[in-house]
Amino acid sequence: MIETDINVELENVLHSVKSNNINSVEKAPEERRDIIHREKMPLD
Repeated sequence: MIETDINVELENVLHSVKSNNINSVEKAPEERRDIIHREKMPLD
């Protein structure tokens, strides 16, 4: 997956958060972490 796709996924998670729903607020950072951890990072 290329970097822009990761950004889109991360943005989608943020947009799914409902401030009046504590469950979605608590779940979002975990989902974002999982997205980042499953992707290969460039070696630079």
